[in-house]
Amino acid sequence: MAGINEQIKGIISSENISQTELAKRMGCTRQNINDKLNDGNMYLNTAVNLLEAIGYRLVIQKI
Repeated sequence: MAGINEQIKGIISSENISQTELAKRMGCTRQNINDKLNDGNMYLNTAVNLLEAIGYRLVIQKI
């Protein structure tokens, strides 16, 4: 199973959203987005914020 960083990168790619566009949506720099996506230990709130900026929601579900 891919980590959350890789999953978010995949979504960004499939939605054709550039890091520059995502940075504009989040009110930060492209470098900041790049750093967040390449951080091996992303905080949950960071993942939630990135996902919301691209129109997704993080759902936790019992398996």
